[in-house]
Amino acid sequence: MDDKKLHDEVKIIARARKIKSTYEEIEVDEDIQKASHDAIASILKDFPVYEIHELGNIFPMPRDEDIDELAELIQYFGLQKPITLFEGKILDGKCRYEACKLALVIPVFTTFPDDFPDFTGGPLEYVLKVNRNRANFTQKQKILLAQKFSKYIGR
Repeated sequence: MDDKKLHDEVKIIARARKIKSTYEEIEVDEDIQKASHDAIASILKDFPVYEIHELGNIFPMPRDEDIDELAELIQYFGLQKPITLFEGKILDGKCRYEACKLALVIPVFTTFPDDFPDFTGGPLEYVLKVNRNRANFTQKQKILLAQKFSKYIGR
């Protein structure tokens, strides 16, 4: 395992434990901690690895705190909306994907356009449609998003 992957796995385990501890404020002995670490490592080993599609990267990632909160919700309620793949990469759902890693929940995937027979637009229109109601952007972020989208119009 290379250093970057090991560092990422340790970071995920630490954040997952932090989230899990909000639900279980009990002291555990060393054997339980090791079993917990082994279980987390096993889940991460089986976790599907996907890159983010360039169109999926148009919208910025939220703060770590927001991803942590989403992970808590996914731990409690499960993943409510599948992650959408296009060309073998994540088109929509990169935040849910990261939160699933933290929550140690194997995500469910759909594929664009195969699983969206009624949608007539392309992948850019899809990304716009599913993200258009996100109101948590500053004016500066909206301008940067418009610049990013203009790069893809007319391709």
